[in-house]
This record gives sequence, C-alpha cells and structure tokens, in this order.
Amino acid sequence: MVRSLNSSVTSMRAINAFGSASRATASQLSKLSSGSRIPNAKEDVASLSISKGIALEISALKSARNNLLQASSMLQMADSALGDVTDILNRMESVATMARNSTNSTVELQALDLEYQQLVGAMDTIVSGTEFNGKSLLGEQPEFRVAIVEADIASDNGFVGYNVEPDFALHQDGDQFEVTYNSATSTMTLHHVREDRYQTLNVSAVANGVIEDLDFNELGITVKLNDAFDPLADIDPAVNASTLTIGANVITPPTFAPSDIAGLAVHHSAVDSALNLTGNGVRDAGDIEVGSGGNNNLYQNSGGRRPDLEINGVFGRDAFDFDGSEFFRVNNNAVLNTSSHNQKSFAFSFRTGGDVTTTQNIWEEGAGVNGMNAYIDGGRLYFGIYRANGGVGSWLSTAISPSTDYTTSFTFDRATNSTTMYLNGAQVATGAGLGAGQALPAHSGGMAMGRTNGTTIYHSGLSTNNGDYFTGRVGEFIYYNNALSAAEHADLDTYMNNVVFSDILFNSEEIDIQAASGSDMVDRVALDIPKMAEQVYLIAQTNVLSDSAAGASHTHMGIMMDAVNAARADLGSFMNRLSFAEGVVSVSIENQSGAESVLSDADIAREMTEFMSQSMRLNVASEMIQQSQQSGQHVLSLLSGSLGEAA
Repeated sequence: MVRSLNSSVTSMRAINAFGSASRATASQLSKLSSGSRIPNAKEDVASLSISKGIALEISALKSARNNLLQASSMLQMADSALGDVTDILNRMESVATMARNSTNSTVELQALDLEYQQLVGAMDTIVSGTEFNGKSLLGEQPEFRVAIVEADIASDNGFVGYNVEPDFALHQDGDQFEVTYNSATSTMTLHHVREDRYQTLNVSAVANGVIEDLDFNELGITVKLNDAFDPLADIDPAVNASTLTIGANVITPPTFAPSDIAGLAVHHSAVDSALNLTGNGVRDAGDIEVGSGGNNNLYQNSGGRRPDLEINGVFGRDAFDFDGSEFFRVNNNAVLNTSSHNQKSFAFSFRTGGDVTTTQNIWEEGAGVNGMNAYIDGGRLYFGIYRANGGVGSWLSTAISPSTDYTTSFTFDRATNSTTMYLNGAQVATGAGLGAGQALPAHSGGMAMGRTNGTTIYHSGLSTNNGDYFTGRVGEFIYYNNALSAAEHADLDTYMNNVVFSDILFNSEEIDIQAASGSDMVDRVALDIPKMAEQVYLIAQTNVLSDSAAGASHTHMGIMMDAVNAARADLGSFMNRLSFAEGVVSVSIENQSGAESVLSDADIAREMTEFMSQSMRLNVASEMIQQSQQSGQHVLSLLSGSLGEAA
C-alpha cells in the first residue's frame, strides 16, 4: 500500500462508509419513528404517488359512508312520523264509524267532528313539522297553478287552448293579455297589459286536424291554434274580442259535473273506486259513480289482472294504472250496448305510456259486427264506430305523444250522420256516421277497458282475440247516450283536466345521496322523499257531521292509508338500499386501506432489523476511521526516523 502525505485512501473509504451508514441509519430512524415506509418523497416516488391517490379515495369513501348513514337516519325519522300518521288514521276511522250510527244526535255528531278535526290538525302538524336539518321530509306548501280563467277570444276563431307557465315571475292574479294578429305580416302579438310588454311570433296556416303551439315564452303564455284559425283575417283588440285573463292561487274546483249533461249512462272514477282495487277475489266496484241503467259497473275477476291505483296519475289526480296485462270488464247491458242507439258520446282522461306505436285498446264494445272503440296505433289516437260486419264504419284519429296527459271525447249522431273527435277540449277530427238515418245497432257481449274483450274492428281490420292491452293510465271514463255539443265537450275537458282540487300542485322532491367518490351518476343514490301534504289537504276537506259526510271521509282515509303504506314501503326499500350501499362502501374502505397500508406503512420488524444492521455498519465505519488515523501515525514515524539520522 502506498503511504503518502497528500492522500489517505483508507481514511476516505472509512469516511464514505461512515457517511453511507449514517444516512441509512437516519432513514431507518425516520421510518421507525413515523411508522411510514415513505417518510419523504425520495424514499419511493412511485409508491408515494399511488398511496396518496388511494388515501384520497379512502377519504371520499368515508365521507360517502357518512352521507349514507345520515340519509338512513333521515328516512328512519320520516318512517317514524308516518307510523304516527297511521295511528291517527286508525283513530279517525273509528270516529267516522261512530259518526255513521243513526242514533247520533246533532250534538254528538258535532262532538265527534271536533275530535276528528283535532286529529286532522295533529296529522298536519306531523306532516308539516317533520324535518331533518331544516328540510321538510313529508310536507310542503302547495304551489297554486296559474291558469287562464277567462278568454273572450273564441274557439271558433281557432283559439282552442292556452298553457300558462306557473312559475313565471311576472304573473299576478287577474293579469290580462291582449292578442293582435296582422294578416299582412302573418304575425301575432301578445301584450301583457300590466307590464306593458310585447312579444311577436310568426304564424302560418294550420293544417287540417293539427294543433299548433305559439310559445310566447317571454310572457309565459302558450296559445294553441287549430285549423279554424283564419290567417287572412286581422285581429285588433280595439275591434275584436281578444283578451286573456289569468288567475293565480285559485283552488275553487270546477262547478261542472258529468251529470250536468243529459244522457249520462256511466261515470267511472279512479278516485271513487280506489277501495275496490284490493284483494284477491271478485270485487264488483259497486260504489263507482253510475247514472241510470243496470249492471254497468267495472269489475275484474282476477286480482292479478286488476289495475293498480296510481296517486296523482293523470293531471295530478288518481288514475287506474294499466301495465300491459291488466284490464276491466263491463257486463252486457241494455243501456250501453244491447239496444240500438241514435246518439253516443264518451270521454276519458288518460296518460300514454312510453310506447304509442303498437295497437293498444283503451275502450271496446261490440265484436266483429257492430260496435265502438277507442285505441292507440301508430302514434295516433283512434275513435271508431261500425256496423254490419264492418261493411260501414268511421274512424277518426289524431296524433299523440308518449308519456303525456290528455283528455279526449267522441260523439256519434244519427241525426247529422256524423262523428266528431276532441282532444284536450278542441275538435281535432270529424267524419261520417253509419249512413243517413242509421243508428248504432245492438251489439251484445261484455265490454272492456284496457284491452279487447273478444274481437273488435279497427281502421285496418279485425283485431286479435282478447288482446291489444293498453299500457298507460285512465283517470275518468264518462259515457253518454247523447250527442254532445262543442261547449259540452269543452266542459268535459275542463272537468277532467281540473278534477276536484287539481288546481293545487304538490311536487315530489328528489334527494341525491353521494354514495361513492366519483362524479358519475352511478355514484349517486336518488331518493324520492314521499310527500303527504296533498293527502292531508284533501282529508282536511272532510268532516263527520252527517252519515253521508262520514261515509265520504272513509274513502279519503282509505286513499291516504294506501298512500302512507306505499310511502313506508318506499322508505323501507330505500333504507335497505342505503344499508347495502353502506356495506359496500365499508368493504371498499377496508380493501383500499389495506392496499394503501402495503404501500405506505412501515414494516416495523423489517425496518428494525435493517436499523440494527445499519447501526453495526456505522459502528464499524467509525472504528475504521480511527484505524485509518493510526496508519497516518506510521508515516509520521517514518519521517521522524529519517530526520533524526540526518541530524
């Protein structure tokens, strides 16, 4: 080994070994003291990046689990409140039953009604006062519909309907709008008188059988025109009747009733027959409103084929919900079909399903010889009337859309040899009858709502036997042995579109629960919080001051009990769903935490072993530095000896 004064390679090597061992020991001490395998980025850049990403995911999942637990607590609170409502309904039912005892005096009825109204108040307090973090769970204040309450511009001018945007900020009760039409420019102007605001739209001739919507969106009004509109005739508010008046917060139900028109034969109402849609045996709907005549009630032998009652099913009111395999029967009846008739009219409110292209029979009577029907086919609603094995028939139709609420009515008149069809109160089609002076001949056999009962005649030919099921909803079905006027068709539309208290809108509320860490919709759980405000509002209109009033209250209580039970079923399903989701999130947190631990947590046993090894290296290096210093002493000894001889 070379020994020199300028360099001590042995000492350098010892110092380098000491530094390396010292750094390794410091690293091990950092890992041991922090418990982390990556106390700083230089230890393992890739693992640090991955572990921090996983840690972020774990943090989001823990928050999502908290969201789910809070949502579950919220639903439990709502369910508990609905349990209290059930108890109140049971007591109200008992009070109403006691009120139906004919031995009750007026004083006793008043005492019973006092308790009844107190119970209604308690129910309202529970529904409106059940909150979670300031959010109402079961109740809400009603939003009142804004609607045209008066229009002196007539349907014979082609103005057949109006829609009013309920949330439009400018609307006030009693606001008036003036309509101006300039035939030279083919433009129509709507003037909001109070605000002195105008909007002008181009108008073209309306095709036969079509309804055109003019959307004055800046003023919150849509005007509906049909082919009776004359594009060559001016409309001047100073000369012509052309004023629209809107009403807001009006909850007075229409004064018109189906019985106001002569010839009423059948009136089937989803609201009135709600209690007849349960059970497994034959339930003849004996309490459905019926005019004169014999056994013309809806019934269904099979509970599995009986349509459900859908709360707020059509135009905000209850409706029969047909799922494509359900239907009602109506027995053979002289008032409806086993006698010949010179005039016929019927009307119904309905909601189309998602499919309006396939053939779906809504009402059918007769078979392959004589009869009438109303059905959907190819995106159109048809009304048909026929006799003599299909040799003579008339079918009218109009376009309809999927998942939309409509009212419709039809009339056959032997005297004028005509048929007419109305949609939403506006005439959309007219055609011939069954021949000059020809009545609708008798046609025996049962009738059906929701499918064919045997066979029928369509515009395209004979139907299949017992098929062509309807998928959608029917709210009311009204049948007359009379020919209705245009005004009476309009009255029916007003009635079916505004059945009792339908001016009040109760909107359900959806709450989204973030149940995972992502931003996609699949990471969210949407919960429809059941609202009871409408049912409370309706039941608050009832009393038990008489036998008939107490009887009517039973119907409303039955509807509300069904709604409460359905709501509790929904809540239970939601809570189960949240429980499963919380379990999935918890397992994900566990697995992600395990993965993150592998990357970032220090293995103490291993790190301690490594620390001991590096500590030994550090001690050895320190000893070697001392030894290298002794090697330098040998060089000094050599120098000292040589210098002594020279002296």
